[in-house]
Amino acid sequence: MNRNRIVGIIYGIGTIAASIYFIISATVTTLTCTRIESTCELVQSRLLRSDFVQKIPLNQLLGAKVDVSKRMGRNRYQIKLIAKSGEIDFTNFYSSYDESKKQKNAYLINTFVQDSKIPTLEVQQDERPLTYVICGIGIIFGLGTVISSLNHKE
Repeated sequence: MNRNRIVGIIYGIGTIAASIYFIISATVTTLTCTRIESTCELVQSRLLRSDFVQKIPLNQLLGAKVDVSKRMGRNRYQIKLIAKSGEIDFTNFYSSYDESKKQKNAYLINTFVQDSKIPTLEVQQDERPLTYVICGIGIIFGLGTVISSLNHKE
């Protein structure tokens, strides 16, 4: 087996493994608050993992903001909950995907905190759809690379 063939197989398998890892790691985050219980629950759900749940007393929640980080010349966004104890990441990472949804969710959280007449709040940020599409393409590309490398005639 020649060197190019081995490199192609390793590269393809690495691409497939990385894509599967990112699919498993993709999260959907939901914040649910109720005034009756005077609490908020931040739930991050992932494929093949149990949910991460964080309870936040409603009187500790001050609002939300969309934090901006510039990387490689592009703006990336992350929702941060503002609590009396400090900032809490609403999403796990900064992303350039779906800025308007992040802005809307921060606005809804701030409106709920400021208006005591609103009884409940539920906002969700789902990072899975784009991750699934990109990683699906990665798996197809990785499989193509492995098959091409295996079929390559020396």
